[in-house]
Amino acid sequence: GLPKQENLPKKSPLFLNKTQCITAAYIGQIQPTKGAYVLIDALNQIPEGLLQFEFWGEANDPITNQKLKSLIDSRSDVIYCGAYDPEKLPSIMSKVDLIINPSLAESYSLTVREAMMHGVPVIASHVGALPEIVNQELGGELFEVNNSTELALKLSKIAQNPQILSEMKAKLPKIDTIEEDASWCVERYSALVESTKSDIGHKEPD
Repeated sequence: GLPKQENLPKKSPLFLNKTQCITAAYIGQIQPTKGAYVLIDALNQIPEGLLQFEFWGEANDPITNQKLKSLIDSRSDVIYCGAYDPEKLPSIMSKVDLIINPSLAESYSLTVREAMMHGVPVIASHVGALPEIVNQELGGELFEVNNSTELALKLSKIAQNPQILSEMKAKLPKIDTIEEDASWCVERYSALVESTKSDIGHKEPD
């Protein structure tokens, strides 16, 4: 089974009525390299009740856990939902309005792509490969890596103007599945092999 999370009070997701406030979420490993403390600091700068926020994922870093526990204990609009079964990700995505990825280093983010596949906009840190798929032209928002104040401002703006979410969703691109990505790679590789064979067959003898 999934590992137990120590020292973190669990609360059931509230999934507030959409007319009351938006529901944003962090999904993934809750640890420093994923920028969890940046997000925690950002949430501490946002007035309570402006949005509902959910943390989903394994939380095994003691220092980050303490910061998260203090945040959860101090306000009613932030909840820790615990580790999740990947099979339940579609269900989780269907109940949130916005995903936050505050990572300090990122290459190919499956969580970001999962969110966009389910029509959920993303706010992400401007780092690694994230800007290639998360940007304003593609229905996303970026903030300077490690800048909790900028993240707090962007989150607050969207929470206060929920219509922005509709505008973001309208720009989301079609995201290929892993199977579609793999198929594309195989087709490209096969074409390259055939092209190389053809070039070798037509090579002039010395």
